[in-house]
Amino acid sequence: LRTEWHRDENGRLRETSLLTGAPTLTQDYRSRENVTPHWTLAADWKPSPKVETSASVYASARNPTLNELYRPYRTGNTLTLANPDLLKESITGVELGLRLKPTADATIQCKTFATRLRNAVANISEVQGPGTRGAWGYLPTGGVGARRENVDRVDVFGVQAGADYRLGRRVSVSTSWLASRSQVRACSIQPSLQGRSLPQMAQVQGGVELRGDHARWHWNCAARFTGSQYEDDTNQVTLAPFTCVDARIARALDPQTELSFGVENLTNVEIQTRRDPNGTISIGAPRQWSARLKREF
Repeated sequence: LRTEWHRDENGRLRETSLLTGAPTLTQDYRSRENVTPHWTLAADWKPSPKVETSASVYASARNPTLNELYRPYRTGNTLTLANPDLLKESITGVELGLRLKPTADATIQCKTFATRLRNAVANISEVQGPGTRGAWGYLPTGGVGARRENVDRVDVFGVQAGADYRLGRRVSVSTSWLASRSQVRACSIQPSLQGRSLPQMAQVQGGVELRGDHARWHWNCAARFTGSQYEDDTNQVTLAPFTCVDARIARALDPQTELSFGVENLTNVEIQTRRDPNGTISIGAPRQWSARLKREF
């Protein structure tokens, strides 16, 4: 059981013209204060050395960030306004877990969960361009005006599984898999969102990692998969799935010094991070090589 006291004060927004420096917008916001309890009740049961089960129920909350409350931002042709009147998010959930150890070298674990979010903070699309649209100002053709709003209720269900296996004294492999489904159950600010999924949340994710060490050498190679996901709250635009491979090798020069080399996105796949309504696609970093020398004192 934990209790959190939270207070924001002196919230303000100042906007000025880049050309003249003259102020174009001045807003001051009221102070915010609340007390939030967080609690978790968990139990473990181990009927045998090879089987372990767990269960937990929990409730928690999250206060909106300063960015969500006060900072508007623009990405491409989408302008998102902040909202100083946001309510804090609350979450309740339950988890059930199973962990098996069939041999000394193998471990299998699985967990299922159900979570309910109330007053979830989300970017809600409210107006479209072209034209002047209230607090958003002028929006071009294909432009979208959004605002951070509270979604009354969102339900999330999922299953998470993984396995670890030691192939020998020096090599081990691990796998992970996550399948989840989110659904907006109620949204008074935008009723048309009811039944839709949360954006930027892939329904399937997975990965496999191979690790090894020999004398002073340590290495690992990992592949991760992320399925398609919706980019927008209306579920009209999707981001493509991708599989990415990372690798790293390190050598200990002495007990306090390590030299390592690594590569991220080895196959140089395109990782879509955003897709604007006009078709513009933002992508993540391409293949990156790195070298690092670490010294501990």
